[in-house]
Amino acid sequence: GRDIRIFNPGSMMRGGGGSRMGQFEVGLRGNLSLQDLDHVSDGFMAALKAHGGFVDLNKSLKLGLPELRVIPDRERAAALGIDPRALATTVQLMIGGLDVGVFKESGHRYDIRMRLEEKDRNDPDAINRLYVRTRSGDVVEMSNVVRVEHGAAPWGITRSNRQRSVTVAANLDSSLVLGDAVEAARAIAKDVLPEGVTLALSGQAQA
Repeated sequence: GRDIRIFNPGSMMRGGGGSRMGQFEVGLRGNLSLQDLDHVSDGFMAALKAHGGFVDLNKSLKLGLPELRVIPDRERAAALGIDPRALATTVQLMIGGLDVGVFKESGHRYDIRMRLEEKDRNDPDAINRLYVRTRSGDVVEMSNVVRVEHGAAPWGITRSNRQRSVTVAANLDSSLVLGDAVEAARAIAKDVLPEGVTLALSGQAQA
């Protein structure tokens, strides 16, 4: 698989609050080597998958995976009346997926998540075939305003409380609500995380 990152030479095209990796996010913290932390996070993700209800599992730490960089032509976008944030949102929506609504049934609420079919998400050329809307309401093919480059993924590692931290994220299917997902993750962490590695809730799981 490939990671897709969107680069803006000025602001990295991030909104004020950043973006989520999934409906459910937790952090694994510990002063381990990157390789050991990668191994621990893989084991934790495998246990979440085996539990059931967790789908689209992903993690922030990537060791040497290929990467696609989507680099906007800011001058061209400005000339066509395209907000750089619209480019970022379009790629995130169609490739990474975004919650676009809520479905209610029998007293339950389910997020509606939109993104491309898997065969299109795995095709780098699909990015160029996406369309983005201008400020005047017209649409422009992405190939006119972005450049897609292949590169090597960076270490997706951060530090929290002076410890290395990797984010593990997932979406939840209809069989698992957020509260139960949090309790399941806590129980799994007790079983599979080695001494010195702790679980920290983040995103909606922290609310």
